[in-house]
Amino acid sequence: MALEVRLYNGRGVRQTGRLKTVGALGFIGIIGFLLGIAANFIYFEALPILTQIFPQILKINWLMWGIIGAFLSIICCLIYAYLP
Repeated sequence: MALEVRLYNGRGVRQTGRLKTVGALGFIGIIGFLLGIAANFIYFEALPILTQIFPQILKINWLMWGIIGAFLSIICCLIYAYLP
C-alpha cells in the first residue's frame, strides 16, 4: 500500500509532482552528505592504513584513479536508479 500525499493549490489542482521532486532532491542531498563523510573517513583514516599495507599498489596513480572512478560511477548509477 503506497502512501500518497495530495496537495492542492488554490484552483484544486494536485501538486504531488512537486513534492516528489523536492523529496528526490532531498534524498540525493542526504546521499551526497553521507558520501562526503565516507570520503573524509577514507582520506584521513583508511588511506594511511592502506598505504602502509599495500605501498606498491597505491603508488600507481592510474590504478588509484581508476578505482575511484569505478566507485563514483557505481554510486552515480545507484542514485539514478532510485530517482522517481
